[in-house]
Amino acid sequence: MMNNCKFTPKEASYNFTPDIIAAISAVKYGGTISFEYGEYHFYEACACRSFFAPSNNETGEKIVAFPLIDCKNVTIDGNGSTFVFHGRLSPFIVKNSSDITIKNATLTTHLPSYSLMQIVEKDDEKFVCRFDPTKIPCRAKDGNLVFDTETETISTIPDKFSFHSLSRVVIRYLFTKDCKASKEGLAAPYNYCKAIQNGDCIEFHYLDDEKSEKCVYNVGEYVSINLEEKRFRDVFFLESSKNTLISDVTIRRGGGMGVIAQLCEDIEISGFVVHPSDDEKITLTADIIHIVNCSGKLSVHDCSFMSSLDDACNVHGTYSEVFNVGDGYIDVMYKHEGHSFLDLYKENDALRAIDRTTLSILSEFCVNKAEYIDKSGMKIRIYCETMPENIQKGCLIESHKRMPDIHIYRNRSENIPHWRLSGEGDIVVENNEYIDCNCPVYAYDLAEYWYESGRINNLVIRNNRFVKARLTDGFVKTGISGHEGDKSIVIHKNITVADNVFEGLIDKPFDIECFANVNIKDNIIK
Repeated sequence: MMNNCKFTPKEASYNFTPDIIAAISAVKYGGTISFEYGEYHFYEACACRSFFAPSNNETGEKIVAFPLIDCKNVTIDGNGSTFVFHGRLSPFIVKNSSDITIKNATLTTHLPSYSLMQIVEKDDEKFVCRFDPTKIPCRAKDGNLVFDTETETISTIPDKFSFHSLSRVVIRYLFTKDCKASKEGLAAPYNYCKAIQNGDCIEFHYLDDEKSEKCVYNVGEYVSINLEEKRFRDVFFLESSKNTLISDVTIRRGGGMGVIAQLCEDIEISGFVVHPSDDEKITLTADIIHIVNCSGKLSVHDCSFMSSLDDACNVHGTYSEVFNVGDGYIDVMYKHEGHSFLDLYKENDALRAIDRTTLSILSEFCVNKAEYIDKSGMKIRIYCETMPENIQKGCLIESHKRMPDIHIYRNRSENIPHWRLSGEGDIVVENNEYIDCNCPVYAYDLAEYWYESGRINNLVIRNNRFVKARLTDGFVKTGISGHEGDKSIVIHKNITVADNVFEGLIDKPFDIECFANVNIKDNIIK
């Protein structure tokens, strides 16, 4: 039996969260929740609170406005309405569900997830910044940086922040005097400073640290500080669900990723618009779309993306590393903390053991069962009825079958870093427009640092328009992390680059490595 619920707008102080929790319960096994056109506000009070572990994001208790958990045949239809999320609310979580549709809504947060500053002075001892206090109040306190958000005070003491230039892709981390975060294994260089208030400006005085950089940003340049470094409240988190459709949804701003999906089957994202409001510079503080070990088909079409602080899209699998071989089992460990509690290994799954140095395939085997063997969610015991051959400590384990066919078409991207695409499904990228992006097609197996797997069988890039390269390597870059240039090895199979237009080059249109068969034809290079 199908049930339906309909809402009408109320004053901004009204909290729709408990109403939505009740409505989801009513339509859990089939129905539509619709909204009369207007603006709706959602607060933390009465929200669902539970443990979730989105990959590449903060693991822990989430505060959820729309918890679509164990649901079937449910539609959320905003009818063009605007949803405003307050505090640390995670807007949508879809878990263990099927046939879920979320459509026709504009989503935003009450306050931005970043703070904007301008470099007004710098010398060998310090750099000085002026902040915009109208968005999020900022101050220096005891040598550290402090921000007052809607529901809490956050600072640089428990963790680092990251700087992002608005005019170019230059990322640096900020560590202040009492910051407790580790400076090891970072993805970018860092500044180590003491923050001192000086009127409406904050001075960052360099502290002794031989690895710390001085400010690389220019006087007059605008730089954002990412206040969602841990990615606590992604807009959509999808896990272990089937047939999910996100259609005609606009994001003006959010904290963390737009869509993070893991272990799902068949995802369609259409008419997805991620643009800042006219008076703002940034939309999301992390990836717009991030897909981890999904299967079936991933379709992203007729979307428009601009001005996020991280990639437009990243599709990948996950490597773990063998640290013990027992009688009828192997013990593996995730190598990046962002993968903790990713429930990757399922009964009867096909896995692959890979040599850590050469990335050659050693053997394939089947999972009997798997279980966590530590409290961090990083170590897993995988039981096997037939032990894989040649497996030893240090091997990488990949769930290579849990990767989707990918179809990326009729999208427009501007002022975005990468589209990262990988995996053994068929990948087709066609009829898209990319303007002023880092690398519009970045097809890599990231065996280093991120431990994101993704050897490629078939990649087709056709009928796209690429404008204004940011990198000397061009618009299409392929390979394997740690195996570039003279160290490159072949693990990918087929790539076709045909009938594209490349214009505004710095050096070359593409840099293709690690593919056995390369077919480049009928491209227009300006």
